[in-house]
Amino acid sequence: MDVVHRYFEAFNAGDIDGMLDCLTDEIAHHVNEGQVRTGKVLFRDFCNLQTDAGLPEATGQTYQLPAGSFFDIRDGCIARVTTYYNLADWIRQVRA
Repeated sequence: MDVVHRYFEAFNAGDIDGMLDCLTDEIAHHVNEGQVRTGKVLFRDFCNLQTDAGLPEATGQTYQLPAGSFFDIRDGCIARVTTYYNLADWIRQVRA
């Protein structure tokens, strides 16, 4: 199974360590409408965040949101992940 499939299996299972196993140490995480986070420590911190400043409070909301993820692969690992989605649509759904 290729690294992108393993990454999404871990993502869908909420398995942060499994996601990290798919990444290079210097992963560049391009967050939708946010700053680039570099390295596994910042990637883990992002995955563990409950609420980002200025966004609706995280309270276990569910939502359905089209998104696109783009990857750079190096030596069998993900070196860059960029995700795009409609932030305004996400905010509308989680505030409902």
